[in-house]
Amino acid sequence: INKYGMTIDMISFDLVKSVLHY
Repeated sequence: INKYGMTIDMISFDLVKSVLHY
């Protein structure tokens, strides 16, 4: 039902990974 939910999760994870990498 919430297809964008997974997308947002992926983007959020990517952002967190970027911050952690920094």
